[in-house]
Amino acid sequence: MTTNDPLPLSEALDIAIAFDDHRVRERAASNPALTVEQLGRLIDDEAATVRAEALAHPSLSPEQISRALSDERDGIRAAALGNSRVSEEQLERAIGDDSPAVRSQAFQHPNCSRRLVDAVMNGPYAHEAILSPHLDSDDVEQLSRDDRCHGAAAQHLSASADTLDWLARNCPETIWRVANNPNTSIATLRWIEFESDAADGMTFRNPHTPDEWRVAALDPSNEREHINQALWFAQDTDAVLAFLSQVDDVHYHENATGAGMKPEVARWLYERHIGSIDVWDSMWLLSILVENEDTPDDVLAALLDDPIVAESAAFEHLHDVMLSRELIDIAARQPDAWIRAAAAGSDQITDEQLSRFIRDESPNVRAAAAWNANGSGEQARLGLSDPESEVRGAAAGGYALPRELLPQAAADPEPRVRQAAIRSETAWAELLWSMREDREAMDQKEWKRYYLRARCFDVFALLGCRRCGRPYRHGGDRRLGGGCAYVRM
Repeated sequence: MTTNDPLPLSEALDIAIAFDDHRVRERAASNPALTVEQLGRLIDDEAATVRAEALAHPSLSPEQISRALSDERDGIRAAALGNSRVSEEQLERAIGDDSPAVRSQAFQHPNCSRRLVDAVMNGPYAHEAILSPHLDSDDVEQLSRDDRCHGAAAQHLSASADTLDWLARNCPETIWRVANNPNTSIATLRWIEFESDAADGMTFRNPHTPDEWRVAALDPSNEREHINQALWFAQDTDAVLAFLSQVDDVHYHENATGAGMKPEVARWLYERHIGSIDVWDSMWLLSILVENEDTPDDVLAALLDDPIVAESAAFEHLHDVMLSRELIDIAARQPDAWIRAAAAGSDQITDEQLSRFIRDESPNVRAAAAWNANGSGEQARLGLSDPESEVRGAAAGGYALPRELLPQAAADPEPRVRQAAIRSETAWAELLWSMREDREAMDQKEWKRYYLRARCFDVFALLGCRRCGRPYRHGGDRRLGGGCAYVRM
């Protein structure tokens, strides 16, 4: 097999179905080209996720669906109900199943008609019927009086404001769910927050809660958890800053980095704590400032230049932060090699910046640049000729190395570099077959795994992206079932 002559799809699918990694089998189970015979093997797979994917396949035959629905295993019967071709007659039988998991799955099926739901509304399984998408507000109100349905009714999106009010006042165990249901009225939210025995701040997550309630909770005399909830969800930036200015407790400052943190709050936190060793020792606060997308660029730049920050681990995942080109340039000037290495792995990096990082004095920085998938490949070419095996190995195992250079990595004198070539997700089966006797690089059992994976990538290349459907050339699924991580044509 050559890179331009992929396996026939049916043969590639057979390999994927027999692969030892369940994620590959799961990925193959969604292939629209699967035959009934191949689906038959997948629905008996040892992994539940593979079985579920295969049982939901639109090409599953009526006989296979019937057989799965008659299986003695509850999990198989429940998974089969995830198939869109299950008939109303089969759903009617499933609703009477001995297993609660099967019955619940049947009620949630889009083909579960109103007739089937009505048939059980007053029976022993009424509490499971509340999961049906066909219920209206009157149905939820009727079922909410059943002790077994309180929790589900309180979070049901068809529940009316009156039903939710009744549940909050009569079923204390449902208050949290009611407080977070978008259908809950302001009057009920007010009762929960100010008159009930529920914990203060329980309603602050609800999008309809008036922000003035959260602002009013920003009082140092209130309970700590009440204040924390207000800090997390308050929208009034001025009120949050006014409160933070009154307190020195870093605990509150950390909670101000929550769901509603604004750029102004990030700037205030930095200016308030710059130079404070005690506060910068709180890695949570520092890490959130580094990673939060609303932190202004000039604050990130100042953090990079802060000597206390440079000694911390806050920038360990700097490559995951949406860095601007200017911030990457600032990071490139830092004396600490690990900060430069983190920046060299950034997704926002340019070819020009990578060309500087690949010539860095530190092998760690050069390795990060050689591995980065966002360059043109030139930095990977340079990395493959680096005197340090660490850098050559990163280049061989990275996503930027032109595939025609993999044979060079496969012939490297250092076993760790050859091992990286074997593990490369752009390696093709012929190349790996030529390395089957290289025991220094990898033992035979592990080599076989990567060889089979290389053959399985032909399946993925023919399938295209699982999410967007666009085609891909051979090799490049970073997660053995990902999607847009493929190298696009």
